[in-house]
Amino acid sequence: MHADGCPRLTPLRILSRKWSYLILRELRDHQGFSELKGRLRFITSRMLSRELAILTQEELVDHKAGTYSLSPAGRALLDAAESLMRWSVDHRNMRSCSPEQQCSRCALYPEALQRLARVK
Repeated sequence: MHADGCPRLTPLRILSRKWSYLILRELRDHQGFSELKGRLRFITSRMLSRELAILTQEELVDHKAGTYSLSPAGRALLDAAESLMRWSVDHRNMRSCSPEQQCSRCALYPEALQRLARVK
């Protein structure tokens, strides 16, 4: 048995953490901590550092020579998460989250909403 319960639930456990998806998304390119913090201004430095440590421990993020990047497993998880978001756009018609009417979470990072609209 997996320490956190069923291993099939691991992706949901990871993606349900408040900032994990956004951090994974921003790490498509190699970035240092300061650059990443600049792109994710709404996350405190302490929280970003903590989440990066967890993602590194989970082997989703590589940290070498002061630079963070996605591991192959992190890239695969990000691809799966984006497939789920495309499903949401296709099947839920983004009725509650659009540039005109946003939920409180999408209002925090409108660039993510714009990116999802382009994916469709």
